[in-house]
Parts: sequence; C-alpha cells; structure tokens
Amino acid sequence: MSILDRVRRDDAGFTLPELLVAVAVAAIVMPAVSMVLVTSFKTTTGTTERLAASNAAEMTSSWFIADVQSADEYGQTDVASCKSPGTHLLFTASRTNGTDAVVTGYATLDSGGERSLIRYRCVNGTAEPTVTVAYDLDQAALPGLVCEPTVAGKCASTTTHVALAVTVNGGVDASPATTETSDDTDYTFNLNGTRRTS
Repeated sequence: MSILDRVRRDDAGFTLPELLVAVAVAAIVMPAVSMVLVTSFKTTTGTTERLAASNAAEMTSSWFIADVQSADEYGQTDVASCKSPGTHLLFTASRTNGTDAVVTGYATLDSGGERSLIRYRCVNGTAEPTVTVAYDLDQAALPGLVCEPTVAGKCASTTTHVALAVTVNGGVDASPATTETSDDTDYTFNLNGTRRTS
C-alpha cells in the first residue's frame, strides 16, 4: 500500500460546500423550530393557570354546596362558639347533627399579599383544621355572596338559597409583589346551593 492511498483513506470528512449547505439549512429551520418551542411554552403556561383556576372551582363546589344543603340555619356573623380565622367572614352555616352542634363557615384570608378562600368548621365549639378551597383570589373585591330571602340584607334563618361568586386571578404570580399583566384573564365561577327540606 502506498503513502498516497493511506492519506486518501484518512482524509474522510465534510467538504466546504457540504458545510455551507448544512449551515444554510440550519439557518432556515432553526427560527421555525424556536417559534414552535416558544408557542408551546406559552400554551403550557396558560393551560397550567386555567387548570389551577378550574381546580379552585371544583374544590370550592365540593365543600360549599354540601354545606349549604345540610344547614339548618345560615348567617353572616361569627357564631360565638366558632370564630372565623379569616380576614373577611362571608358566610356561616349551622346545623345539629344528632347531639353535635356543627358550624361551618367561609372566609377570605389575606396573607403575604395573596387572598385565599378558606373553609373552617367547629364541632361543639372545637375548631377543626381549616381547608383552603381557592388560592390567588382577585384582590380588588371579595367573593360575592347572595342569600334569598334575606333579613336586613343578610343571610338569616329564613334563607333557603345561597349563591357564591368567586374570581381567581388568571395569571399565576411568581411572587406576591408581582402584578398582573394585561394578558391575564381572571376566572370567575358561580356556585348555587339550596337548603334541603324534609
């Protein structure tokens, strides 16, 4: 075998025109690929935010409607044996379960720049652990509560129907100091409950 044959065998690789074609094709394909990735990241973030908001609606409805249906009496003031641990009391439902006096309430809790909807409950005056049913509520307004019929504009023992409207912020804030952008769409859900009659 000659030296020339050995050099030709070791000289395997890309030629300059092949490299130029590869760079040109990459320059055409890469912007399209990067746009697909950017779009998918935006879609994923939006979907995650909407999923979190709809989870708040599902969680709240699983508790609220059952509490309204099983109540003997409604109110919008603290019950002496069961004080709201929240910032703004929305609603209380009282009932007697056999020999137990059960008070269930809903309130908002402002903490660390975020507003949450909490459910609290006391049995015979003993508080049970609270449950946060919705996070990142709209800071501009409290959840809306409508009772029918009312006494002096509030839920009372004669109330048979209760409706709750909750607005969850559309954007998931990275920190409490972060403000919403104009692209954020708030998510509002309405829950309606009617007291069971025998």
